Order: sequence, then C-alpha cells, then structure tokens
Amino acid sequence: MSFFSRILTSASLAACLSSPFALLEAQDAAAAKPAAKPADTLRGEITAIDVGAKTITVKDDATKASVIVDLAVVRTILRVPPGEKDPKKFIPIRISDLDTGDRVALRGRKGEADAKPFEAVSVLLMTAGDLEKKRLAEIADWQKRGSTGTLVTVDIAAKTAVMSARTAEGPKEIALSLPAGVQFIRYSPASVRYADANQASSISELRPGDQVRVLGTKSDDGQSIVVERMISGAFRTVPATIASISPDGKEIKITDLRNKQPVVVTLTDESAVRRLPAMMAQMLALRVNPRAAGAAGGAAMPVSANANQAGGTNPAGNRSGPPAGAQGGGQAAPGGAGGGRGNSDLTQMVERLPKIPVSELKVGDAVVVSGGSQNDGTLTAINIIAGVEALFVSAPPQSSQSGGGGSWNLDISNIGGPGGLQ
Repeated sequence: MSFFSRILTSASLAACLSSPFALLEAQDAAAAKPAAKPADTLRGEITAIDVGAKTITVKDDATKASVIVDLAVVRTILRVPPGEKDPKKFIPIRISDLDTGDRVALRGRKGEADAKPFEAVSVLLMTAGDLEKKRLAEIADWQKRGSTGTLVTVDIAAKTAVMSARTAEGPKEIALSLPAGVQFIRYSPASVRYADANQASSISELRPGDQVRVLGTKSDDGQSIVVERMISGAFRTVPATIASISPDGKEIKITDLRNKQPVVVTLTDESAVRRLPAMMAQMLALRVNPRAAGAAGGAAMPVSANANQAGGTNPAGNRSGPPAGAQGGGQAAPGGAGGGRGNSDLTQMVERLPKIPVSELKVGDAVVVSGGSQNDGTLTAINIIAGVEALFVSAPPQSSQSGGGGSWNLDISNIGGPGGLQ
C-alpha cells in the first residue's frame, strides 16, 4: 500500500468512526449509573481473529502496539457504511463477519495487567473493502476539486486567505474563503507522518508561507475557492551545499544558496537521502532549461558562484529559471506535485531511486533539502537529494526575496495529503 493510500485509510477511519463512536458514547453515558467508571476506548486495525476463543488482535492506532481483545461479553457489533453517521443505519454483524484489515473502534475495559485482554462491550467496524471504496472516492474528489499552493496572506477575522498556486502560465494568486465548518489539518514540523497531523487545527494556526492543499468549490474563472478542507504545514525546500555532517549522521549543516545563510537540518528515521544519477540529472536539467549549456554539455558541471547569484545568468547567458513555456516545478507542497501531471511523474521517478546512507554525502555536495520548518529556523528533513549540480547550473537558485523557486526543487516534499501522487 502506498504512503498516499495509508494516509486516506487513516483519515477515513478517523472521519467515519469518530463521530458515530462519540454519539454512541453519549447514549451509553446517559443510560449509565452516575458512579460508573467511564469506558475505555481502542481504535485500530484487526490483525488476527480467533473465532473459537472469541478474540481479535488489534494494532492500536495510538501506541502501535498489538492488543488482544476479548469479545465474550460484547453487546453490539455494528458495521458502519462509508460516510454514514446515523446509528440507526449501522448494520448489526457477528464475530464471524470480522476480517483482518478491517478497522474498528472499541469500547470496554482495559485489562488490569498487560497480559489481560481488552474486554470489549461494543464494536464499530468499517470493512477494508468499504475503506478502499471510500479512499478511491476521496482520491477522485481531490483530483477533481483539490488545489495546492503557498499561503500569501491570511485574514483570520474575515476568514479569508490568498494562496499562490503554480500554473502553466506561471504563479497565480487564488482567493480562499474559509467559512465555518472548514476542516483544518496541520502537520507538526517535527514529523512528516500524516498520522501526526490527523487532528483538528484551526485558521489561527495558518501563517503566510505555509504549504497548503485545499479541497473545495472553485469559481468558474478559477480565481477563488470556497474551502471545505485544508491541509497545511510549515515546510521549506532549500537548495544548498553541505557545510558539515555530524559524526552520528543525525545533523547536517547546509548553506542556503539563495541567501548564503546557514541552516541546521535534523535527520530522523523517516528522512530519505537519495542521489540523482548523472544521466538523470542531465535529463532533468535539459527539461527545466533546454537552452542552458550546463544541461547540454554532458557531464554535470560544478556549482559556480556566478550561477548562484539571485536572478543571475547561466553559462549560456540566459536568465535563471526555465524558458517560457517550459514545464517548471514550482513550490514544493503537500503531496508533491505543484505543476500538473508532469511533476507528479517526476516525483514518482525521484522516489523510486534507492535510498543511500548519510555517510555517502560529503562536505561541499550540492543538495536539495525539503522538510518541516521549526520555530528556530531548523529543518526536520523529509528528503535530501544529492547529485543536483547540473540542475543548479541549468536553473540557478534565486534569492528568497525574489520569490523565485526554480524548477530545481523537484517537487520532492511529498509530505502526504490527498490529491498528490497517483
């Protein structure tokens, strides 16, 4: 299952089971005795079933631990149809109807000791098949009505924002209406896992510069969107050279080629380090700027000081960035693609490259680093791509103040979110 598939499976569980589960909790609470202990809860995926013993094993979403669940005293097992929130329309089923891969929300009592099973009294279930149907429907909806961009302004009082989106014609500003009822989801800058972002956020957490993916109704002229759902995160993509690497490989110091400022990059177990093969780098360089001498010259050329000046020229005398009409990358954004199908293909091509250990990097290497931006300016790395010298020569990184991104960014953020990779 792809990263994107896991994202929507997790989101579907939360959206489809949380609301009806809370409703059933409220109904039980109203009927319970005042002194009764509140029921414990457990949500996760069924990984094993023993019909004879009336037990199931559930991988807990919260702890990732496997929990044995005793169904001997269960009162109700209800299947929740996709999108249904009315408990009257839930479908009673039996233990024998459960299957591995199904998602469940359980109420009952935790065992008094670790070896004791969780005693369930009620089970809400969404089958793996139902989840897959919902996931495919959500993907189709995001592909049809989803948009990606970078926040330019946010007006909390007016509940509006402006997003800069990449189009075939260049950057385009789109007005966003954020009425009551918008579902806001935000990534933690310390994590790139969607599970860590699958919680309620608010408009007050939005900041100019945030990467966003929005789902909503677009105006006929494409100038505005009434947003229904927004996924946001403080993510950056930085073209740089490596200044130092810590002995344990957990931290890299880089120099941002756009402003010459140092940036500290923290690596986690989820950080991916890859290197572009020389031929691929040349191909991409040719794609982003066919007229650049660096793209046509064969071997990758070193990064030169002149090539990295803001708004500078490449060796062929052209202005930095792709020529008019070229398929540029644009700002990196949740899910990757910011410029259409071509960039989605590019993202997948880069992701198929084998990961390499940090030890294969060295001081002076040219890299593109994408990751979550911390308050202190450090980055938690999502992707580090080396072997990009030819791309920097073809489309030199521009000044941060100029607003130029250049197609060198490869749309490699891939922090997840609907509407991204196919």
